[in-house]
Amino acid sequence: MAYAGKNALRTHYKGRYATVAAHTDRWRRFTVWCREQAGVKDARDVTKALVEAYGHYLAEKVRERER
Repeated sequence: MAYAGKNALRTHYKGRYATVAAHTDRWRRFTVWCREQAGVKDARDVTKALVEAYGHYLAEKVRERER
């Protein structure tokens, strides 16, 4: 899933290497979380509920840093 996302970003952001690198890092973190938390290894299996759960996870990480 990480490899497919990186290739999609390269196609979308042709020639913008820093942008691709930044988004690739964020995508990689999402793919790791998906694999570890939900067992999802294929982007076709990502659901809206999974993305929302990741959003809640990130929000919790932000709240932890504010404490």
